[in-house]
Order: sequence, then C-alpha cells, then structure tokens
Amino acid sequence: MAVSENSVHPVGEAVDIGTSVPIFGTPATTRSGTRLAPYTATTHWRPWPAFGVAVLLCAATVIIAVGGGLLVSGTNGSAVEGLAQGRGLIPLAAAQLAMIAGTLLAAGAKGDRLVPALSLRAPARAGFGSYARAFGVLIGAVTIITAMGHFVASHDATADIKGMAGLFRGPWWPLALTVIGIGAPLSEELLFRGFLQTALVPTRLGYWGAALVTTALWTAMHAGYTLFGLIEVFLIGLIFCLILRRTGSLRVTIACHAVYNTLIALVVMFAPRDALGF
Repeated sequence: MAVSENSVHPVGEAVDIGTSVPIFGTPATTRSGTRLAPYTATTHWRPWPAFGVAVLLCAATVIIAVGGGLLVSGTNGSAVEGLAQGRGLIPLAAAQLAMIAGTLLAAGAKGDRLVPALSLRAPARAGFGSYARAFGVLIGAVTIITAMGHFVASHDATADIKGMAGLFRGPWWPLALTVIGIGAPLSEELLFRGFLQTALVPTRLGYWGAALVTTALWTAMHAGYTLFGLIEVFLIGLIFCLILRRTGSLRVTIACHAVYNTLIALVVMFAPRDALGF
C-alpha cells in the first residue's frame, strides 16, 4: 500500500473540496470562510503495521471471548452454550475491554494524540442535528436492506437474533444490554473505523478502498451469522463509514452504532415472542 503525498491533512487544515456538499450539512469553515473537509486522517502508523495490529487485536478478542466461554460453560459445554446461558457474557465483556485498551494503546504508541488519530473530534457541524440525521440515514438503509432480504431472498430478519432472546429476557439482561449496546460499539468503532481506517485512508486505497478493507475485517468478526446476516453486517458497516466520511467524527458513528444495537436489544426484550418468531 503506497502512501499518497497529499492524502493526509492535519486537523483544521483548509482543503479545497470543490462543489461537493456533505449530506449531513455544510462543512465547517475557518474565519476567512474557507471550507474544511469533514473527514481528516492523521496518524504516524503505516498501513501494513496498523493492519497487523488490528488483526492481532481481533484474534486476541476471539481467544478471550471463545476461550473464556469454554471455561465458564464447563468441559462438556461450548462457548455458544455458555453465552446463551449468560455466563459467556463475562469473558465477552473482558474481550471488549481488552480491544478498547489495546486500540487506545496502539493509537498513542507513536506519539499521536488520540482524538485526531481515532477521528474522535467533534462533528463538522456541531449540535444534535448531525447525530439525528446520521441515525436517520442508518435506519433508512437498514429498512431497505431488511426489506430486500425478506422479499428477494426470503430471509428471516430475526434469524440472527433468536439466540440472544434468552440473554435479554433472563437474569443476565443488564450485562447483555451493556455488552451489546455499549461494549460492542465502542470496541469495534475504535478499532476498525477509528484506528485502522485512519491508517489506511492516506494510501492509494483512498477512503472507500480503506472502508471496504475495514468493513470486511469487521464483518469477519461476526462469523456465525447467516449468509444474509453477514451481507447485512457488511452493508451496515459501509453506512457507518459513510457517516464517518460525512461528519468527520467517530463520535457520531459510535453513537449511531450504540443506539442501533440498543434498539435491537430492547425489541428482543419487550416485543411479543410470536411477533419475533421465537
């Protein structure tokens, strides 16, 4: 992956973005009125080392989650059974914490400040509107994807969440809600669309080439879903990349991911069983 000389812009540097207008509002401006690019990538990490770190953190997460799940479920059980019974949530939460800590350590290892290195700056357009519009785009996209899955591929939209029903309707529901609604968005967004995306964007891949790589790796972390479930995860990942591109802020992406996951969890918790098919 070769690095393009003009692809990295320090935070706040004015760049010419032509006549393009982000779908989430007008870009930020300097006092002189020069428009600023909504997304900037600033890191000292080279692409291949950053990719290697991301893969290692993914592997460590899987080992902690699956290995811990096997331990808590007993020698005659499985990691999946341990998770379904709630006990596996503990190693899963530990794996998420490890991913968050590892990402933060890696992002700052070369002297970079965490905010620009992980795209954690405020959105280009301040205020609640950026979050609301971004979430509206996410829900609209998810609705279309789900409808296509149902009518084109006869996909059961609840197929990949049926196994979680017991978690959210049993005594482990507070931890389940925390792991799904907070732990997953924080750990995944920081690593994939924060650390790794920032390192890959300045290469010849460009923004969307980098988005395809990071989203593919993120989708691989959801192994075990149905085929259409994996396709849905991949497409939603690209929507998160679009939100990051247009707002310039991983804060918005994390918030959208967290609200989306939490809404799914609440539906599983409170919707009639017959309506969900389990």
